[in-house]
Amino acid sequence: MACNPNFQEFFDAYIPLIRPMARNLATNEDFLLALVAFEDTWGRDEHNKLLHNIFGLTKAGGRNLHFPTYQACIDYFTTKYKQHFYGVSTLQDWIAGMKKVPYNTVNPVYYIKFTNTYLSVVKHKGECAVK
Repeated sequence: MACNPNFQEFFDAYIPLIRPMARNLATNEDFLLALVAFEDTWGRDEHNKLLHNIFGLTKAGGRNLHFPTYQACIDYFTTKYKQHFYGVSTLQDWIAGMKKVPYNTVNPVYYIKFTNTYLSVVKHKGECAVK
């Protein structure tokens, strides 16, 4: 199947940000890409773009956090949550880390939807021949 231009645009925009972060966390970049894809609607959420908040981070489940840059958001996430995600190599362990944070306790099917988004990321990376 051919690469959908919307997915290519997503990968082109976010892989340069996420890949170094994944190396820093010694984890699979697809977990982080899935989080961005889910929380930022595949890079289409204008509200999160204005906030530079690609992970949908909130203040204790309240208002979304605002960052001056995407890198500031990445640095915040890495510093605050590294202990939950460092070295994680399986989706099951990534989700366990998300639950420890806790990440989105409001939506009862959040982790199912996250898993589906992760599977979509893997599929579309293949279709777009992302290296």
